Amino acid sequence: MKPDLSLLGDAHVAKYRETDGEVGHLWNGATCLLLTVTGRTSGEARTVPLIYAADGGRCIVVASKGGAPAHPHWYRNLVANPAVQVQVKGDRFDATARTVEGAERERCWSLATAMWPSYDDYAKRTTRVIGLPEPDRRHFTAFDFATCDAIVRNSRAFRMSPPEPRGGEDNPTVRLMQMSMLTMDGARHRRYRELVQPSFNPDRMQWWTDNWARPTIESLIDSFEASGCADLNIEFCAAIPLLTICGSFGISVDDALDIRAAVKGGGQLALLQRLPEILQPIVEGRRVEPRDDLISVLVQAELTDDHGERHVLSDLDILSFSWLLLSAGSGTTWKQMGITLVAMLEHPRWIEAVRKDPTVLDAIVEESARWMPTDPVFSRFAHDDVELNGVVIPRGSVVHQCYGAANRDPSRWDRPDEFDPAREPRTHLGFGRGAHVCLGKNLARTEIITAIAALVDRLPDLRLDPDTEPPQIIGLYERAPTAVPVVWG
Repeated sequence: MKPDLSLLGDAHVAKYRETDGEVGHLWNGATCLLLTVTGRTSGEARTVPLIYAADGGRCIVVASKGGAPAHPHWYRNLVANPAVQVQVKGDRFDATARTVEGAERERCWSLATAMWPSYDDYAKRTTRVIGLPEPDRRHFTAFDFATCDAIVRNSRAFRMSPPEPRGGEDNPTVRLMQMSMLTMDGARHRRYRELVQPSFNPDRMQWWTDNWARPTIESLIDSFEASGCADLNIEFCAAIPLLTICGSFGISVDDALDIRAAVKGGGQLALLQRLPEILQPIVEGRRVEPRDDLISVLVQAELTDDHGERHVLSDLDILSFSWLLLSAGSGTTWKQMGITLVAMLEHPRWIEAVRKDPTVLDAIVEESARWMPTDPVFSRFAHDDVELNGVVIPRGSVVHQCYGAANRDPSRWDRPDEFDPAREPRTHLGFGRGAHVCLGKNLARTEIITAIAALVDRLPDLRLDPDTEPPQIIGLYERAPTAVPVVWG
């Protein structure tokens, strides 16, 4: 188990770096708990040391070991209550907690912090290149709606791949990206998209909802309904698209959680390594005995190549589709769902409106995607010398479309910075547009609407937790709330 230093804040991370991984500077204000966690089914009990500290009034984890609950809500509740019910990986546990002092506190500290890496190890896992991608190219950015819309609708001049070969085919991640529809253009993109598009059309949304989305949503609410509080961002929003898409692949819940853990620990490369191990036996089984799921759709699909010949998708093609749906679909839906919930919780009249009439959610979700799209910037490559609004964009340049700004263009929307689902609906770029419009936009809408309708129906007086730090929506290339802390009842 590795620490999530994003919880600590910049000042603490800086100190962590300066002291090569020491966290003693947090020790004076930290509380040490000893949890006794007992499985309700197995009856097995284990003790879990947990250290946490308050930073500016916000509860942050310093160290934990042995499967402690995953969110600070639990830590606060464990201190305040002699016994609470907690949730770990879908199985119910009971937990009791007591504060420890003296020598016992020192032993717990040593045990709980033993898994912290040196700063060098942490840096290797988290370092990212800061700055624009493709640094050797010229870059242009469009901010108004009309220009962004013109770019995304001109798929001949502005494409997802550069005009010259990238290279890097020996890198498995690069190779998979190059096989992905995200980087395809023209006729090849249309052929591949047509294979899977029917499964994401509006008339198939009931199939997704009944088979995977609604059972997942109801089960998740079952897991925390009695507790009276939750961070919906982690305990709800993050799980729904992952389990829905994995369910449509025939992947079990345990394997889906394994995929999530792999991605959190190692990013897309870890997903690339773990996904084939889980998916290959399923693909082989569906080729022999198809079922009513998405992998069966893919193994039975036939692709027409450039010579007019038809053939079934290869295992690598199916892996590419699956990787795209998991990496692009699960993250964006999770974050847009969180953004939508934060907007509604900060404007409670819309929660009451949904309670009276759930169909209002259609307008709420559209306004959320306009007001705060989770992917506020997309980029394309110019394949010709193009003039936009008097600016000449040379061939080979990178052109960024700032959807976040375009969706708030004051020439198109009155009061564009306000979240107002009652406004007159107009086309926005929250799901993109043109040939590369979001493949799963209908599924994303359906998951968000179904999930929020269930929350409002089952959790009375749903509201932001007044005892936690208000959520913030942050990020550049991907925007999401820091948390969605709520209470009810």
